[in-house]
Amino acid sequence: MKQKLLSVFVLCMLLIGASYAQTKQIRGKVTSATTGEPIAGASVLIQGTNQGTQTDANGDFSITFPSTSTHLEIRYIGYLTQTFAVGSRNFAEIRLSVVENSLEEVVVTGAGLTAQRKAIGNAQTTVKSDDILQAKPMNVVTGLTGKVPGLVVQGVSSGVNPNYRVVLRGMRSLTGNNEALIVVDNVIAPSSILGNLNPDDIVDITVLNGSGAAALYGSAASNGALIITTKKGKSSEGFEINLENSSIFEEVSFLPQVQTLFGSGSAADFPVYVPYENQQYGPAFDGSIVEIGSPLEDGSIQTVPYVYSSGKDDFWELGYNNQTSLSLSSRSEKSSFHLAGQYLQATGTVPFDKYNRATARVSGVNNITDKLTSTYSAYVAQNNYDITSEADLVYEYVLNTPGQIPLTDYEDFINNPFATPDGYFNMYYNNPYFVAANNRNLTKNNYLLGNIELKYNPTNWLDVLGRIGYTSSYQNRKLTSGVYLYSDYSKTLPSSYKDEDLLGSVEDEFSYNTKLVTDFIAHATHTNYEIKFDYTAIGQYIQNQYSMVNAAVEGLAVPDLYNLDNSLNNAEVEGPRYLARTIGLAGKIDLAYKNFLFLSLTGRNDWTSILDPGNRSYFYPSASLSFVPTDAFAALKNVNALDFLKLRTGWSRVGQVNLGNATDFGAYYLEPTFSQGSGYPYDGIGGHSW
Repeated sequence: MKQKLLSVFVLCMLLIGASYAQTKQIRGKVTSATTGEPIAGASVLIQGTNQGTQTDANGDFSITFPSTSTHLEIRYIGYLTQTFAVGSRNFAEIRLSVVENSLEEVVVTGAGLTAQRKAIGNAQTTVKSDDILQAKPMNVVTGLTGKVPGLVVQGVSSGVNPNYRVVLRGMRSLTGNNEALIVVDNVIAPSSILGNLNPDDIVDITVLNGSGAAALYGSAASNGALIITTKKGKSSEGFEINLENSSIFEEVSFLPQVQTLFGSGSAADFPVYVPYENQQYGPAFDGSIVEIGSPLEDGSIQTVPYVYSSGKDDFWELGYNNQTSLSLSSRSEKSSFHLAGQYLQATGTVPFDKYNRATARVSGVNNITDKLTSTYSAYVAQNNYDITSEADLVYEYVLNTPGQIPLTDYEDFINNPFATPDGYFNMYYNNPYFVAANNRNLTKNNYLLGNIELKYNPTNWLDVLGRIGYTSSYQNRKLTSGVYLYSDYSKTLPSSYKDEDLLGSVEDEFSYNTKLVTDFIAHATHTNYEIKFDYTAIGQYIQNQYSMVNAAVEGLAVPDLYNLDNSLNNAEVEGPRYLARTIGLAGKIDLAYKNFLFLSLTGRNDWTSILDPGNRSYFYPSASLSFVPTDAFAALKNVNALDFLKLRTGWSRVGQVNLGNATDFGAYYLEPTFSQGSGYPYDGIGGHSW
């Protein structure tokens, strides 16, 4: 009996040894072929079986591989399934390619969270970098124009450095803020940053049209959000340097159509030529030589052919911008790194306008351990522009130039006696070249965006994330208006503007705006039978701060010396300062049934300092439901005319603190620390308030 037991024991040990001899351990890493980022949660299967594992937060996996098999099969939603021939190798490096135009694709939903495109119950669009960079735009906003349904990009100023308003959900407030929230690498940023981001740094921009974004970013996102993701490193291991240069010419796209048959003259009952008139109701052009304007003090007068001139069109210059970009990217097994810089120079279509911008950005990802990952990003930008502060007047004065006037002859208003404000022919509108040069806006803007993020995956079903983001914008602005004293002779002419001297002015302003955002996010997944549960909890703290000092004085004692002390008048000064804080708690539950029915529930409660102390808390929920019949019913999968069908519905109640202004501070900001009453000081009374 003992002999038999011993034989059985020896046989079992031999079988176990043989079994171990027929398997080996395969380690590997799964990354995106597009971005190089690790893919967490990818399925790694032994081909032809249901045996397998999943990648961890760093995209790593380890699997016991039998000698009877030959290939691994790697799957992930939104990516092409890939097989890997094991052979004698013990390490597998897998790069998955994105399924083009796939509704299985995983997309960003905000705050660093992702979801299947088909599972999303809100309107959402993702614009890839290739689409943004098609025409090498000067800034990100112009690259977005016309690419997103419902996205309205409005230029609120013109020139070499225009400002833009980005509106997604229409004009929902008559006096408040209707702009979409701007988020760069999960950091809330001022909308002005859109004109200063380097387009070459962008990976993609996700546009969240629905109000559901408010659950992730607070009430500031109730108008929708633009989620901008930037590059973090090379897509594969190694080192890469890119250098690009592009030049763009621009011109005024269109001007009002004007009549080209008649010259200077008032709207009388019969056409009479008036040499100094801006209206164009005079006699028809006949090619004769006519006088324009009034005689100068020495008796000379200017003459021109009485024919239509293209002067109004020729006034606008050919704009030019040149941008040079340099980037360095690297990737190793445990980290990635990206360093980029760009310098841009531009001249505008308005004479004398010029602009330059310099940006630098560093970002990267470090896999500190198998369970702990850090992500960081820092971005700095500085722009300087020298533009006219009276662009509207310049445009108006150009339009009020009669057709026979060769307007470009008046550019040299210093040496040409007929181009000076004294000698200019038009008695109602000054020389637009002089107006553009005499009224200047010299502005320097500095931007800083930075964030650091730590993500910990204690298990394959739970991850926690802590993130601190900081943005600041500093602005130095000087507005100047030059002195010009009209001659006594000019003051006797029938003019509406030459009887008053231009006494000059200067205005200095310094302002800064900062935003600190702290996020804590916990995310868990759980599968019960055929239902997948995703739970997300969010805690957020936001602090906004704004400070500004502005001083202005009119009447310069010494021409061309733009200093607040250069006046016999007292400067008007103000210095407001604002501070606001918001604390938010949010929860999100996503349910997926058999990958064709999706339910998403969110709820958020905010406490904000800008409301009355007794009523600072407000709650806003949302819900969305998506159903994909083409995945639910087998009969629909074989219909050639139907590739994909999705039904979705949603409901939300949005909390928004829109108190009648476009700032974040509302009625309960700190009072201005200093202001000066109109008309003061007077008779020893300061007229100041604190």
